[in-house]
Amino acid sequence: EDLYLVLACDGIWDVMTNEEVGAFVHSAVGRIYSEKKQSGLDPATAISETLPTAGDELIYECLKRGSRDNMSVLIVSLTTELDANSSSIADLTEGVGRRLKLDDEV
Repeated sequence: EDLYLVLACDGIWDVMTNEEVGAFVHSAVGRIYSEKKQSGLDPATAISETLPTAGDELIYECLKRGSRDNMSVLIVSLTTELDANSSSIADLTEGVGRRLKLDDEV
């Protein structure tokens, strides 16, 4: 079962493969959510800020890798379990790097 859909301009795909993007999102979402909760944010706010922050970090990573093409990204959660009652966002993201497969040529 897929957990996320990543919609992105070719500036992202010019410097990262599908698998790299999946692994990046997987790692970033778990880390960002943990950091936001540890900073004292309530779970609902932490969740609402996690995916946009992961998208921002993905763009910065692509800039570091030398992309100079158009870049925008939208990360959509495909699970209804991603809510303030979730005990751990890491449980929800486990294996996303293996499950996230997008077609290179659209």
